[in-house]
Amino acid sequence: PYSSMQEVLEVTGSADSLPDNFDELCYVKSTKLSVAGTYLQCWENTRLNFQGAENIKRAWFGDPKAPWEDKRGVDCTQAVLSRIQSKHSVVASCACLGCDPAAGVWKQ
Repeated sequence: PYSSMQEVLEVTGSADSLPDNFDELCYVKSTKLSVAGTYLQCWENTRLNFQGAENIKRAWFGDPKAPWEDKRGVDCTQAVLSRIQSKHSVVASCACLGCDPAAGVWKQ
């Protein structure tokens, strides 16, 4: 995994050199997903499909033992909203969200 989108671009050269099916390459079927009221939680490499972004209030990606802590995760609300608005889906992954906030940890 890469620690930032900049590292991905250094390897690939530019966003233009990424394959058209880059989103599909990130795809892993969901096996760990939980819903409680208006709260949705998923594990790393899970694709979430949405019809609209109007119900997304906050999004965080990182170490599940330290939820919402900046040192072990990142607020990725804007990245999630952007992907949902343009593609109607987002993959909870380092590559698709642009960073690895907790290297070596299976993230949520």
